[in-house]
Amino acid sequence: MDYKRRKLQDEPIIKKVGKSILKFCVFLNEIALINYKTSRNDKIKYAQLPPKYTN
Repeated sequence: MDYKRRKLQDEPIIKKVGKSILKFCVFLNEIALINYKTSRNDKIKYAQLPPKYTN
């Protein structure tokens, strides 16, 4: 009986940790996407510049 009660108390903690990890991963993913977009924009800007500015 004690084991079951302990297990029930532990489950919400595991769920909370899982949710926080998921949120953190989503947060990192958004940052990575923003960085990817900005770096792509920089590459596009460099590609559009005349040749004399790129050297």
